[in-house]
Amino acid sequence: MTRMLYYPGCSLRNSYPEFEKSALETCTRLGIDLAEIPEWNCCGVNFSLSDNIMRHLGAVRTLISAQEMPDLSGDEKVVALCSMCYNVMKRVNLTLKEDAEALENVNLFIDDEVDYRANLEVIHFLQLLRDDIGFDHLSDCVTVPLKGLKIAPYYGCALIRPESIAIDAPENPSIMEEFIRSVGADPVDYPYKTECCGNYHTVMRKEIVELRSKVIVDSAKLAGADLVVSTCPLCTYNLRLGVRALEEKTPILFFSQILALSLGVNPHLSPEREKNVRELLEGMKSYAK
Repeated sequence: MTRMLYYPGCSLRNSYPEFEKSALETCTRLGIDLAEIPEWNCCGVNFSLSDNIMRHLGAVRTLISAQEMPDLSGDEKVVALCSMCYNVMKRVNLTLKEDAEALENVNLFIDDEVDYRANLEVIHFLQLLRDDIGFDHLSDCVTVPLKGLKIAPYYGCALIRPESIAIDAPENPSIMEEFIRSVGADPVDYPYKTECCGNYHTVMRKEIVELRSKVIVDSAKLAGADLVVSTCPLCTYNLRLGVRALEEKTPILFFSQILALSLGVNPHLSPEREKNVRELLEGMKSYAK
């Protein structure tokens, strides 16, 4: 059993429970023990562009809580599913590892907690699958290969920018394509897989997000995609705006739901997406009744 410390984050837990639930279903099948960090805080994504470490004390407190969990080996990894949470937590942790003065100042300021020792590593769930489980082993665990299903990976920004925290080559990443192949499906290459979806412009300038998301989804469809997979709750919300604007039915799913389908466990699809996905799967021999 592979044990990892687990950071859920707010959007995933509150707005997109299907993302988390499907991932946890797959962990049981793959022999991964995700130990949730107690009393975790919001990662502080609203201040994600600030380089002032004092704006990221919520993330630091979460890292301290993780550090103080019982039965640690001393070389623990904190796993995030949400790419935005990964991005913020990774950058904060990296700053504290590399800047001794910042670490000292934070520890002096947070005087009601033990000192953070900067002894943790923050990773994304896809890195866990690639580096700790291995995509070859993952393929061996697949019971329902998604053969014939054409899936477009959407990276967005947070997994690969800035370069210091990228989980793969920023200009031409391939980790999601490798993941898609490991579950038996066919990755679709298209030119907008790393373009920004518009991020938080969706709050005040929804037309910007609709325009950008339409271009991304339309590009994936023109390249032959049956569906698009994402690693980010906000990106997923924005891309679905693009689908509606195009009057399309292209499912936008979380990568964990695709993994769940291939492992034969509950993907926790919403009724609307359940119908669309099942229609896609009807012609696949592996899903034939």
